[in-house]
Amino acid sequence: MMREWLHCLKASLYVLLDTLALAVPVVRTQPEKPVVLLIRVDAIGDFVLWLDTAKEYRKLYPSEEYRIVLVGNKLWGELAESLPYWDEIIAIDPNTLKSRLWYRRETLRRIRSLNAVVAIQPTYSPDIYLGDSLVRASAAKERIGFTGDLSNSNLFKAWLSRRWYTRRISASLEPKHELERNAEFLGELFGVPHQSQMPQLSIGFDTKPCGDYFVVVPGAGRTLKEWPLSSFVAVLNQIQMQWGWKAIIIGGSKDEFLGSKLQQHATGHVKNLTGKQSLSEVARLLKDARLVISNDTGAAHMATAMKVTTICILGGGHYGRFMPYPKSIHPENLAVVHHHMPCYSCNWGCIYSTAEHDAAPCVSKVTPESVLDMVDQLIPLSSE
Repeated sequence: MMREWLHCLKASLYVLLDTLALAVPVVRTQPEKPVVLLIRVDAIGDFVLWLDTAKEYRKLYPSEEYRIVLVGNKLWGELAESLPYWDEIIAIDPNTLKSRLWYRRETLRRIRSLNAVVAIQPTYSPDIYLGDSLVRASAAKERIGFTGDLSNSNLFKAWLSRRWYTRRISASLEPKHELERNAEFLGELFGVPHQSQMPQLSIGFDTKPCGDYFVVVPGAGRTLKEWPLSSFVAVLNQIQMQWGWKAIIIGGSKDEFLGSKLQQHATGHVKNLTGKQSLSEVARLLKDARLVISNDTGAAHMATAMKVTTICILGGGHYGRFMPYPKSIHPENLAVVHHHMPCYSCNWGCIYSTAEHDAAPCVSKVTPESVLDMVDQLIPLSSE
């Protein structure tokens, strides 16, 4: 109970500070075309899944009449710049927005200065400190959002933030994949149903041949979701012995320790690039890989969208929301390996007592043999 009160107090304090920051007059531009804000500041995988519907907003707001500005996460801002669906990108750091008051004040005031006529935040699990606050800061005449769930919120925060929208699109109650949620939002907004399709990520660059290699992604953002390194080592070594491919380990700066340990215990030709590459460079590596083996990460979604043979080791915390994809559109180049347990769909509130750096049982019980069996099934497909 005390923790909930503290969360409510923090939210109230942030709303007050935002109000003071926005009370100071801001010079608002008078653009040649009305500005439409698309606000999507979640992670890489969420962004890739959103691309199926993101491309459709240009139809509702054609370039001849509107200027679309995407407010996005700096993690994938570089990738978004290569896509033709918007006219401008404002890339922000969500963690800094939530923790540094000066950065937060300047960001909110920048959003206010755009003088947008429409602000759209299609995230199903909104965050009052991020997307909701950016919508509020826009002061757009139309401010549209999703009713969504409370994964990143609570009843008090939802009560506070719902007043910041002029229109909220109701989400259906049954569980749905994120692709279907995005289609649900878009269909209500357009007034015409949208049929979910597999996102396509066509990166406009040429790559230089560097031999046959496969990519391994040992990080997952949370230790609960990370397959044990010993299992990755067993799979990596077997693939190198059987196929003779080089192994390349990728991940963010927070995954450098994992990458180093995996390289240390693996045999054969292993290159560790964790924390050393931009997202565009990661995309280049994924594009020409013979195989990608990943935890439930944005890299798995990127590789799948680029039609690269991909195996995702999946836990049960969000089973069915992001992975696996809906059966109606499940791509042939993607395989999901998991160990089913009755406690699935726990939103990663694991009911089992685990050591600080241990994976949840639904992840750790996925065996190397089950992944290698899937490799044997997929590799002939990737060689055709």
